[in-house]
Amino acid sequence: MKPLTLFFMMVKAVLLALAGSSLGHAGVIPGLPVQGSAERPVLLLELGSEPASSRVEDKTARVVTGEISGHEGDTSIQTDKDEISSLHPGFGSWKVGFRFKLGSGFPAGSYTFWARWRQGGDPAVCVQAFEVWAGPDASRLELRGSLSMKPKGWDYAWIAAETPVALKADDAVIEVRDSGAGHDAKVFDAFLLASPLSALPASGTPDKPVVLLDLGKAPAFAAAEKNNTLQVQLGEGTAGSGAASILTEKDEVQVFHQGFGSWDADFRFALKPEIAPGQYRMFTRYKSGGEVSQVAQNFTVKAGAQPEQLATRGDFVLTNTTPWEYQWLEAPVTVTVLPGDHWLEIHNTGKADGAKVFDAFFAEAGGAARRLDERRTSPGQESLSGIDQAIAGCQAAPVSARWQG
Repeated sequence: MKPLTLFFMMVKAVLLALAGSSLGHAGVIPGLPVQGSAERPVLLLELGSEPASSRVEDKTARVVTGEISGHEGDTSIQTDKDEISSLHPGFGSWKVGFRFKLGSGFPAGSYTFWARWRQGGDPAVCVQAFEVWAGPDASRLELRGSLSMKPKGWDYAWIAAETPVALKADDAVIEVRDSGAGHDAKVFDAFLLASPLSALPASGTPDKPVVLLDLGKAPAFAAAEKNNTLQVQLGEGTAGSGAASILTEKDEVQVFHQGFGSWDADFRFALKPEIAPGQYRMFTRYKSGGEVSQVAQNFTVKAGAQPEQLATRGDFVLTNTTPWEYQWLEAPVTVTVLPGDHWLEIHNTGKADGAKVFDAFFAEAGGAARRLDERRTSPGQESLSGIDQAIAGCQAAPVSARWQG
């Protein structure tokens, strides 16, 4: 190996180590499905003998490492550095439980439960039943939630339960008990309890609340306890040109079409109370069928004092990259809300296959829409990019090319 090449490899290794160190000091636990805040932290229930997150001082997350509380029907169970594996030869059904000692209580409230695990077996027939128990000590546990969750096979994934879990202020012990079918093994990494507000793409303040433009007959946020950092506006959907039918469910609106094609939908919101005037970053949460490269969706936002007197305030195009899975997608432009706007309408048009399903829209006051590259780059990726750029300035060929070779 040439001395110059060795030198740059050593430099990059040092800078990578420094980047990892600075990331850790920044107090950011990577890879979580939602982010908490200092005022509303998430509760991360970790498994393993030395999970990496236990060494991170993250003010937005409280980390508790658990232990095996019991297992039945498997042949063996083992604890690795950052996961626990429950083994079973071939196909079968078995149980495993984990206990987490909080020490001090966590704020009382309703929380969304997330599980991160992988396992063998067809996910369609290996739906897992998770029970969450909690109480002041291990002898006084109460069942707080029974949750059915479908795995993603051998790939790790954060899966969210549809039913919330309630915690009390004096809860000092939490147990998570799993049962269900699998093939060869179930491997558990962590669980997470997070405020439903953490699932929103941004957080507000009492002075500048975020606005959730929610859809459905009885969406969860509409029935939730009022929060002065969030303003919920309920809307209605109507089928547009090319749509075969529309169905309003509890927390979403489904717009159908026979096979692949292009069709429209409209969503109207009576702003009661009014939204504060200003520039808003817009987000959309939807899913659809069809090949990703062919299903870009166009959205037009209109607002005004009367339903028949609406003016266009923004146009943008979004593409959900995970067919049939919800994503929060941010618009590349901002939308203006003016004094006296009592109505807001969002028109959608675009191609898909079979159906488009809309959950909600979201608006955050202030600030320009982030560039596409900023929205897709995590803090860790930004650090690595800066390192590559710094080293690239010292040599003719980019570092990334040297590493690939």
